[in-house]
Amino acid sequence: MGLLRSLSLLMVPFLGGCFFGSGERELPPVEHSAGFFAEFDRMVDETMSRGTLDDQARTLDAEFARRVDEGPGPSEVVAVGATWDKVETFLSIGLISADVMAPIEGSEQSRVDILGHAADRVLRSDTEAIAAWNRTVRDMGFADARMEPTGELVWESLYLVLTESEHAYQDVWVESGTWVEGAWVRTDGYYEQLWVDGYYESVWQEGTCHDEYVGTECDTYSVEETCYDVYVEDGYWESYCSWYDDEGNCIEWTDEWVDTGYYETQCDPAYTYEECTDVYETECAPGQWVDIWIEGHWVEGAWVPGELVWVEGYWSDTSGYRTVALPAQEAEILEAGITYVASFGPERVGGDCYAGLDEALVKSEESPPESAVKLSRGAILSCLSRH
Repeated sequence: MGLLRSLSLLMVPFLGGCFFGSGERELPPVEHSAGFFAEFDRMVDETMSRGTLDDQARTLDAEFARRVDEGPGPSEVVAVGATWDKVETFLSIGLISADVMAPIEGSEQSRVDILGHAADRVLRSDTEAIAAWNRTVRDMGFADARMEPTGELVWESLYLVLTESEHAYQDVWVESGTWVEGAWVRTDGYYEQLWVDGYYESVWQEGTCHDEYVGTECDTYSVEETCYDVYVEDGYWESYCSWYDDEGNCIEWTDEWVDTGYYETQCDPAYTYEECTDVYETECAPGQWVDIWIEGHWVEGAWVPGELVWVEGYWSDTSGYRTVALPAQEAEILEAGITYVASFGPERVGGDCYAGLDEALVKSEESPPESAVKLSRGAILSCLSRH
């Protein structure tokens, strides 16, 4: 079972569609492309199925870092080129975000969720596998279970940064009858309709083969003279008396055939003949990356994390865990992610978006964490929305 199913337990926001993994829908796993994607999917599955949350976070972190370091394998076919740009970016954003939370006590779940979101983006960059899975579930009558592959790199990256920032929180134990200091908390997130500008997407196109006519080849065969005996029918009728009366006179004559047939030798003359065959050669064009234009479109049901609000201190009348937001860490995740995406340059990011991100970074340096979060969120959402 691929990560794309197991992550539904982590409430991963699948863009533009819903993924159903409930018992009432027996859907097949995603068969990822051989090479990087299949190996990555297997690694994530194995990691998420055993050990403690801390073990899972540490393993995912190490595996992400190793793959960023090593890059695609030498025989890799699918996860190269523009696709690897996406993969490397999603892995890196996951690592940056998880690293911010690593020093926070009890952050194991946050780190697993952060790396899980990044892994989801990585696996949904396997466009061939996702397209095949969508065809399968459609043919099964589950068209509403369609899964969206990742789209434009900058948009997806900024959306991932925003998603990761939601996991900057900490569960704090509160004893009944004690004073609870004021703290920042996060309001409920919400679903939004966001806009993706048109862009070129690099898609792997398998090589095609066809048979090319080369010519006609002929073979000549000789047949020798063949002789055989043929029976020639010949003969004559001869009459004889078959019945005499008492006086010796013939009263009945019988005709009898006398065969004088004979055999004679006949011969078929020797001859030659040709057998001809059309000859074809199979010619194959190698696979290649082709750029296809994706029209600008709305993304329905994009998840936007809630905003920070301050809650004043109070006396607790019950014991239990209280979830508090961590503005400093959230601001750091947003800043690090924006810096990473902005490093693509204004031409790739887009002039207006790049300028907004740069302005948010500059102002955030002089602002308290909660204000920096607001500035960074605003800049990202501006890039993800239609102007």
